[in-house]
Amino acid sequence: MLKYAWEDTHYLLFIFDCMKVDLLKAAKDQNPATFLKSVWNRSWQISLGVYEKPKVKDMEYFRIMTWNSTAMDELQLKLLNKLMFWRDYIGWIEDESTKFVMNNDVMFGIAKQVPTSLIELEELLKWYPKHHKHNLIEKHCDHLIEMVNQVIKDNDFEI
Repeated sequence: MLKYAWEDTHYLLFIFDCMKVDLLKAAKDQNPATFLKSVWNRSWQISLGVYEKPKVKDMEYFRIMTWNSTAMDELQLKLLNKLMFWRDYIGWIEDESTKFVMNNDVMFGIAKQVPTSLIELEELLKWYPKHHKHNLIEKHCDHLIEMVNQVIKDNDFEI
């Protein structure tokens, strides 16, 4: 754990000096000051860019379904679509990537098995040992199960 705020950045000046030396070596025949200014200007232009998280596409779940090459019924397709938006929403709330919230394999497994209780969800997650960190799924599991049951209720599906 850091004791002081500067501890995580105190290497930056050393890195800056190393990069400056490397850039001066790379300048070769050019004027070093002009070369460094051009690099700084390009870096400045890049830093002006704003990163936007990718938006969920309405039909992206069909792409995931084709990867798994397994037939899905209407309920499972609707659930997969809702899971995509749920995953995006949780990623936005937690400021994490959608794949960190829930891997595509896990999302497909949930859509395929349609867990209606926390116990069923926990049992399902045990089948994905390579994705053993389900922290965000577990943190928001009540909301997830509520959404699954709402999809079933809204469409009058029977399991």
